[in-house]
Amino acid sequence: MTLLIDLSINVNKVNSLTNIKKYLENLSEKYNSSLSYSNHEIEGTGSKILKHNYIFSLEFENIDDNNYINLLKDINKYKNISIDKIYDDTTKNKIK
Repeated sequence: MTLLIDLSINVNKVNSLTNIKKYLENLSEKYNSSLSYSNHEIEGTGSKILKHNYIFSLEFENIDDNNYINLLKDINKYKNISIDKIYDDTTKNKIK
């Protein structure tokens, strides 16, 4: 089973994106993700930025139920991190 988790952080509401990035990279290592990557979503008009989200994605080839639950608990410890989407490729379903 491959599991993909997309996390979203509203950059306008955080003091230090660097600390959040480090935290997410540590989670990726702690739970042995097979792949992790990030992206920025920015919307605006002219020189005014209306929306700026940092997206961090974690992919797992194999993760047992206990680690999955602990990962979700660790993500929820950080109030500025939102779980955007969770995909399970064995059923091709979006879980969240």
